[in-house]
Amino acid sequence: LADAAFCKALDGEIEGFETASAAHEVSRVPPVPRSRVTCSGGGSSMRTVYDTPFMALDLVEHTTSAGTREYVRIRVPDWVNVAAITREGEVVLVRQHRIGIDATTLELPGGIVDEGEDAASGARRELREETGYGGGRLVPLGFTHPNPAMQDNRISMYALLGVEKVGEPDPDE
Repeated sequence: LADAAFCKALDGEIEGFETASAAHEVSRVPPVPRSRVTCSGGGSSMRTVYDTPFMALDLVEHTTSAGTREYVRIRVPDWVNVAAITREGEVVLVRQHRIGIDATTLELPGGIVDEGEDAASGARRELREETGYGGGRLVPLGFTHPNPAMQDNRISMYALLGVEKVGEPDPDE
């Protein structure tokens, strides 16, 4: 069940807590298009060694006064996560098998933002596909870079308040 204080904080009703509107300002920073993310100049060179529609691996050689090192950069699309809370105050989670850890997890719904799709639309779509829930008031919580040491993408986080069951999940998506 959702904590009432959490919901009040999202609505900006608690002093000293970053409000949803302040977080929204942060999330308005435009994403850097993948085609513009380069590591040329400044003592770096890059070559792509693996490329698929969902991921690319680059080998980056970076030279500083201390010498030259080789790094791996993983280029992946942006992601979204959504904390969906029903009108009854229940948090909607999804149980999925995750290949990376070879285990079943219980997690917030989310996934890849489709090409040409904005993150807010992606959050609504992912919630519907993974859980069958929809509707509600969307509250942007901001974004972060999930692994900036190796990845070039961002994860945008949203709360959806007052969602309800609107259909069955579509696990094939």
